[in-house]
Amino acid sequence: MPRYAQLQRFLQAARLLARPAGATIDEIAETLGVTRRTVYRDLEALQDCGLPVQDDDGLPKRWRIREGLLETCRLVLEPDELLLLQLVAADLRGSSEPGFAEAADSLLAKVRALLPTGQRVKADALRERVVSAPGPKPAAGTGLEWLGALLDAVAACESVVVQYRSRSPRGPGPRRLDPQGLVPRRGVLYLLARPEGERALRNYRLDRIEAVKRTGESFEPVGAEQLRAHFETRFGVHGGEPEEVEIWFDEEAAEFVRERDWHASQELEERRDGSLVLRMRVSGLVEVKSWAQSFGASATVLQPRWLADEIAEEAGIVASRARARKSAAPPTRRAARRRP
Repeated sequence: MPRYAQLQRFLQAARLLARPAGATIDEIAETLGVTRRTVYRDLEALQDCGLPVQDDDGLPKRWRIREGLLETCRLVLEPDELLLLQLVAADLRGSSEPGFAEAADSLLAKVRALLPTGQRVKADALRERVVSAPGPKPAAGTGLEWLGALLDAVAACESVVVQYRSRSPRGPGPRRLDPQGLVPRRGVLYLLARPEGERALRNYRLDRIEAVKRTGESFEPVGAEQLRAHFETRFGVHGGEPEEVEIWFDEEAAEFVRERDWHASQELEERRDGSLVLRMRVSGLVEVKSWAQSFGASATVLQPRWLADEIAEEAGIVASRARARKSAAPPTRRAARRRP
């Protein structure tokens, strides 16, 4: 049995034993769905952990833990779990809105209070040593003030009306949505929702939501599989029709590309000169475009042809502007001082 499933069973048994009336062996076995023999082994294990599990003289015997003891138990984390908490908090401090950073620090403080002394000291040391490079942050608010209402609506499958700030042709204004879930992406939180009168799911940035009003009317939620499928073909957050993408990377960039799985559909074609071609079928090519351009001359989009032509045209415009600025720029101070 996985260790966490066993731990969960121990905690359930401990809660039964912590009731004022305690519990019999049969009650524990029936509640946990295990045999009496397993219950006896679990009681012995709890006693080995230092919990004062005792039985009384009645018939049938009732076992119990002193009332209030569980509230004083400490939380013990594995090293990787402790590091994960610190990594998440560091990432939020470095690249997200202050509200998320404050929430992360609050969560760590609550976890810290439950840790044994040794792990508490280690957690404090890691907090100063696990850091994250700063990244872009939203210039305005992040919609955190509406997070509670949205979470309640998602959990209750209740429609909402949101005031949304958008650059789309539809523009800003109120929108009635069926909120299905929340998706984090590079420090930004997105609401995954189905607009009124539409079947397709859409993404709404939380930092563009200016107001939320719950309607009290319920909707039929999509399944978890459909939520996951919403992102299967996407390279990032943006959607669209999936297309076949081919990008060539030179030898230097290829080393970096090999280090990660960029998409579930990707295939790598190694070339003799050390370069490679990445092939994948994805939607959201606006993000593919910016990603490929980030490699500069080390990457060339081969397919789709329209995207390759669009990047080449923009590169020509940038080069033309650079030449114009260079020819119009006055001589530098260093050049002005040069003797004939």
